[in-house]
Amino acid sequence: MATQSNTPHQIARELLKDSVSNNLWLENQPFINSCRERLQSHPMAEHSAIPALNRSYFELDAVQKINSDYRHALGKIFIDDLLLAASKLQC
Repeated sequence: MATQSNTPHQIARELLKDSVSNNLWLENQPFINSCRERLQSHPMAEHSAIPALNRSYFELDAVQKINSDYRHALGKIFIDDLLLAASKLQC
C-alpha cells in the first residue's frame, strides 16, 4: 500500500494495482511498461521546469498556478481524447 514517502505517481500506481487482481495486473504489465516508456521518452518529460519542480524551487502559489494551467490546457484535452477512445472500445 502507498506510504507518505512515495511520490504521487507511485501512490497512484499502487492504488491502481490494489484495485485489480494480481493476475490481471501481471497480465497487463507489458502494456503498462510500454506506456511508461512512451511517456518517459516524450519531449515533455525533458521540460526544463521539471528539475525545478522536483527541487521545490517554486512557492506553493506558483505550483498551484502551474497545475491549474496544465489541468485546463493539457489535461482536459487528454481526458477528452481518452474518454473518446474508451467509448470506441466499448462499441
